Amino acid sequence: MVKKAKPLLSIGLFILLVYIILQRFVVSIPMGVAIPVLIVGLALVVAGAIQTRRAPPPPPPSDDEPTGLL
Repeated sequence: MVKKAKPLLSIGLFILLVYIILQRFVVSIPMGVAIPVLIVGLALVVAGAIQTRRAPPPPPPSDDEPTGLL
């Protein structure tokens, strides 16, 4: 069963990735800006991971639906 990534997880990872790329290759980000941005990104990653882990499993197919098998 493949779990779909939640939007919070994707947004958090995007924030962290943009921070890392900017910090290493473009410009040095001041700590007064970097720390709050990283805390928000990390909180989104954790919240998205918890949501993904707690996602309810899909319901089993009912007997009324055809399965395609004869």
